[in-house]
Order: sequence, then C-alpha cells, then structure tokens
Amino acid sequence: MIRFSSKTIRRALTASALALPLLTSASVLAHDGEEGPQPTGVVKERMDAMKGLKDALMAIRGTLGSEETFDQAVVTENAKKISAVAGEPLLALFPQGTNEAPSEALDNIWTDWENFKIKSGLLKTKADALAVAEGLDASKAAFGEMAQSCGGCHKVYRLEKEQ
Repeated sequence: MIRFSSKTIRRALTASALALPLLTSASVLAHDGEEGPQPTGVVKERMDAMKGLKDALMAIRGTLGSEETFDQAVVTENAKKISAVAGEPLLALFPQGTNEAPSEALDNIWTDWENFKIKSGLLKTKADALAVAEGLDASKAAFGEMAQSCGGCHKVYRLEKEQ
C-alpha cells in the first residue's frame, strides 16, 4: 500500500484547487462552451460581429418594455451600430469557402449570394429606419421589422443549433 505524507496531500490539494479555476475559465473561453475547433481569421471576425449585432439587439430590446424603461439614445446608438455592420461590411465577412466548423454558415450563402446580399442590405435599411424612429411605439415597430430581417437570414443561411 502506498502512503502519502500529509504535506504531499496538502500540496496535491492546493495544486488541484489552483488548477480548477484555470480549467474552468478555459472551457468558458471556448466557442459557446463547446469542444472542438475554435474560430480563427475571418470566421472569428464574423462570429464576433454577429455577437456584436446580438448585443446591440438585446440592448434595444431591453429599453422597449415601457415608457419608464424606454431610452431613445440607447435605441439610436445601437441601431447605428447594427447599420454599420450590415450591408457591404457584413458581406465582406463571408468570403467563399469559410463555412468549415466551427462556422454556422451554410453553403447556400454562396449558392444564393444575390439573395444573401439583398437580405444583408435589408438589415441595413431596417436598422437605419430604427435609428431615426422617434418614440416608443415607432421604435417598437421599426425594431420588429429589423428583427424579422435578422431571423429571415438566420432561418435560411445559418446551421440550426441543437437544443
């Protein structure tokens, strides 16, 4: 039977306690907490841009609940952020052949490129309309239209996420 001194056991426990946060943070840094290849290059840029779009959408959505929570400046600022990414800048993040894992882009982006361009331009148009909408009701209506353009693209051109 192997016996360890209490000093050796304490060292092992201390090392384990120090390593656990490092291992946990490394898994948090992985793409959506998943194992597998991590995004690099234009795929990472695209994923980062999409996260930025989502963050802007959520900021806008968070202020549209009621007159008490409504903040016109938040709506305008975040709609402008979305507009700055939509259209040509967004298209530049989709060079052909960049849909290998961990990308969620489907092949039909490139086989249906003209429609993809139209949808990206529509997102820009809807974001621009939201940026100039005034008041809660107008902002809600413009936000709904813009959000539909996001979903319209994702339903067609993004790999469906497993639940």
